[in-house]
Amino acid sequence: MNIETICKHCIFALWDTQKIPTEQTGCYFDRLSKFEKIGIKVEKREIIPGLPAKQQHYTIGAMCNRCFMSDGSGKSIEEYAKIAVEKSRLQFDFIYAPKNVDAVRNVAGSLSNLDSKPNQLILLDRYNLNKKEIYDVISKFHLKWITVSGLEASIDDAIDNCESEYFWVINDDTEGFPKDILQLADNIWNEKMIQFFCVHGKYGTLVNYDMYKMFVAKWDNDPINKFLTIDERFKLNTGKRTYTWDEVL
Repeated sequence: MNIETICKHCIFALWDTQKIPTEQTGCYFDRLSKFEKIGIKVEKREIIPGLPAKQQHYTIGAMCNRCFMSDGSGKSIEEYAKIAVEKSRLQFDFIYAPKNVDAVRNVAGSLSNLDSKPNQLILLDRYNLNKKEIYDVISKFHLKWITVSGLEASIDDAIDNCESEYFWVINDDTEGFPKDILQLADNIWNEKMIQFFCVHGKYGTLVNYDMYKMFVAKWDNDPINKFLTIDERFKLNTGKRTYTWDEVL
């Protein structure tokens, strides 16, 4: 399936209205050059072929999540831009399997110190930890959280409880986060235009939920998957769009 974004109705398409035919000259967010820089095809087309005055617009050979149509409210392009940035901002659920309540305290403290907070923290509790103690710890940090419990509880049980478009798996070996790590992760897609399925390594494993369900989860009955990490499963089943943090930051 070929994914394509057509700019002709986007509020952020920039036009040379002095020309006849009218011609699109760029993008408010400079997305055309950003897509071209990473090798995505960008081409100009006629909006309605065959007319004497042929209005020309761009198409992008990928999904542009800031392609917006006017709602007729008379907002300025700057006002629309603020809305588009907010609507396209990536949302994250963090998944962590603690061994004790102190580990919960450390992770919750680290996440609460970030410049922005994750959507929720999903605790994969395989040790039947005291729920009241967990509540007392996390409530101090004002984080939304849930637990997925059970000795045999798997990472996929936790993933099934995600509410965000991305889930972020961390463990006790994950390096300390920069305070702006969530903004840095958002920039990977929205500024660098790297439309990743999975980013893995020193800051944990960040995964697109829909792509995981489409390309990885359906192969879970394959015995070999039980011995692979999430990034290894992506590489096996898709062979692309899997990066390390050093490659994308």
